[in-house]
Amino acid sequence: MMLQHPGQVSASEEELRFAIQNKHLCHRMSSALESVTVSDRPLGMSVTKAEVAPEEDERKKRRRERNKIAAAKCRNKKKEKTECLLFLVQKTCLWAVG
Repeated sequence: MMLQHPGQVSASEEELRFAIQNKHLCHRMSSALESVTVSDRPLGMSVTKAEVAPEEDERKKRRRERNKIAAAKCRNKKKEKTECLLFLVQKTCLWAVG
């Protein structure tokens, strides 16, 4: 065995301390996981459908309709931009060849 200065720790002592800390950490994590409860209810759903007010339901419908219109507008704009870029590429290719 080698002589050590006070406060120094050997490699085997360091490994032993690390193993003990790791074991404690694993034990705490497993006990924490055991305390977790899982609900059968889907995450996105509220407790009951009856609790939703009629005006809230109407507001959701209007929002969905506006979103549907905005999504269609966005798709059309993207389609037009793609067609314009495709036209420019074809025009550039014809210009380069001719």
